[in-house]
Amino acid sequence: MLFGETCEESLMQCRDIIDGNLIISKTDTRGIITYANDKFCEISGYSKDELIGQPHNIVRSPNMQAEAFAEMWKDIFAKKTWKGRIENRKKDGSFYTVDSIVAPILGTNNEIMEFVAIRNDVTEIVNMEKALLEEKQKKERMELKNEMLESVARAKDIMPLKSQTINTLI
Repeated sequence: MLFGETCEESLMQCRDIIDGNLIISKTDTRGIITYANDKFCEISGYSKDELIGQPHNIVRSPNMQAEAFAEMWKDIFAKKTWKGRIENRKKDGSFYTVDSIVAPILGTNNEIMEFVAIRNDVTEIVNMEKALLEEKQKKERMELKNEMLESVARAKDIMPLKSQTINTLI
């Protein structure tokens, strides 16, 4: 056996590992939360009692485009798995980002019974990417500024009589 003595014990251990490390929720077909694991409560700042029975968009960030969710709903109602990155909003108003997998759970007649979402917190990675991009843009602005100053200095050398006018532009 993989973990325990029986298949059931192995499955229970696998479930515990997944549940302890990933953000998991289930919704009915209208998007109403029917299950939220402890990781979901921890990252969102809501208790299970505050989440269960609420629309999943309780954590929706206003920064997310509606088209992303339209695509997700289209895919999962077509009985496909949807994958994507979502920014959510915590109860305290701050934001977190997750890589998400949302999939339908099908009944015996192949009808959609519910949806499950499995997510991984990537907020730290996204924040580092943003910081790197900002640093790159800052460096590019400084390089552009230096090039402009060098061009102005060369122009002043070429046109000494106009240097007074150029100095007023700087």
